[in-house]
Amino acid sequence: VNGGNGQLAGTYTVGGAARPFDAEAKSWLAKMLSQAVSNGFEARTRAVQIIRRRGAAAALIGEIPRLNGDHTKRIYLEEAVKSENLGADALREVYQLAGREISSDYEKATLLVSALGKSPSDKNSLDAYFAAAGTIKSDYEHARVLKAVLKANPAAAARAMNFT
Repeated sequence: VNGGNGQLAGTYTVGGAARPFDAEAKSWLAKMLSQAVSNGFEARTRAVQIIRRRGAAAALIGEIPRLNGDHTKRIYLEEAVKSENLGADALREVYQLAGREISSDYEKATLLVSALGKSPSDKNSLDAYFAAAGTIKSDYEHARVLKAVLKANPAAAARAMNFT
């Protein structure tokens, strides 16, 4: 609410009774904001800001385990991949985090499919990619990832599956 002078104005109530916005209120607000962020509030925007400030690798390692929900984790990891400043080690970390931290087969498969264009084709990266794909239990989602790999990079997929 605008207080008329360009300042934010509002009221703080507990059980319907107005209270001053004191240290207790500030602590409550900080807790609620932290919880909202952990649950995905403005996830894409926040992920981009973190990546700009701290870099994609730092953002991955520090933030992903603290987030709630597979969708939110996928968004952060996708933004890291999109940032295009990931080296092979950090990209492997994306795949390892996906395998460890994302339990939803859909969210994991969606991340892996979207990461295909950014994937280096060195053996360690491919191993990490296929290890993450191997944690997908749904036949449909697993097949979706494998089909996308074959379409995007048949030579790398054949190497990874020891067909060459």
